[in-house]
Amino acid sequence: MFQLIFTYLELSEDHIDLIQEGQSFDEKSASIHYTRPFDYWNPEDRKEICSTLFWLGHVQTYTERQWGLQNKS
Repeated sequence: MFQLIFTYLELSEDHIDLIQEGQSFDEKSASIHYTRPFDYWNPEDRKEICSTLFWLGHVQTYTERQWGLQNKS
């Protein structure tokens, strides 16, 4: 069985600024979100995998535009 679990780290803009500036961010918090395990071989799960990948792509593009980040790869 081949399973996928997606994770997503949510940070505030202030938190990201502090990290980029090398300053202390002890007073900040972040959230890690994750999905249930998806079975890649299950057709219904594959539909959800595609939807999740689409959503993650949208979040990445929005974040890059909002904060001027660029993909370094």
